[in-house]
Amino acid sequence: MISKHQKMIGVAILMFLWLCGSPHSAMGKFGASTPGAGPRPAKPKNNTSVTARLVTRGNQPVLVNGYSSYTGATVLTGATIQTPDGVRATLQLANLGSFDLSPNTIAVLEFDIADLKGTLKRGCAVLTTYPKVNGKLLTPDGATMATDSLIRSSVTACSEENAASEAASANNKSGSSPWVFDVTPGSMVDMVRAGIFWGAAGNRGRCCCCCCCRNPSPSDPNDCGCK
Repeated sequence: MISKHQKMIGVAILMFLWLCGSPHSAMGKFGASTPGAGPRPAKPKNNTSVTARLVTRGNQPVLVNGYSSYTGATVLTGATIQTPDGVRATLQLANLGSFDLSPNTIAVLEFDIADLKGTLKRGCAVLTTYPKVNGKLLTPDGATMATDSLIRSSVTACSEENAASEAASANNKSGSSPWVFDVTPGSMVDMVRAGIFWGAAGNRGRCCCCCCCRNPSPSDPNDCGCK
């Protein structure tokens, strides 16, 4: 008579032989997976492999999402950048282009492998893109400026208050005279001519300091040769 212990051994041997004969089906039933089986991992999003590098004037800090950041900092898409007074900043994207911000500027930068978009909140900005890159710069008043995807190109925008200050500064520079006491070469020539005329016609006995026809050996000390 077969004992209970012998039956258990026999069952164990049969199960072992069954597992050896169909390992794949058994592993599947027990929840194991073979190498390469199962769903593939999702591909990373386009913008996960693209980052921007921050460069600031004199390595002075600017705010990126509210935190002080310096030259060499990595900036991700969707970041808000704020430059303080007197500090310029550039966001460099190796295969896309760059985003330049003037002092006192607030802007948002978004990008992926083929698109670069800047949204200007305040201040002035320049968006530059390389060929095969779609570039857009949104202004505070809602206008959209686009770069040329066929060539390396740039677009520039300023908020209204900054545009007014830039225009005033340009007018001040253009209105100031580069000549001492606002005397231009033309007016200086006129003054010299007038001096010669007045000196010759008004008093011929007095030597005119503006006279260019001096007498090298005057018999009269007051004669400068302009008579």
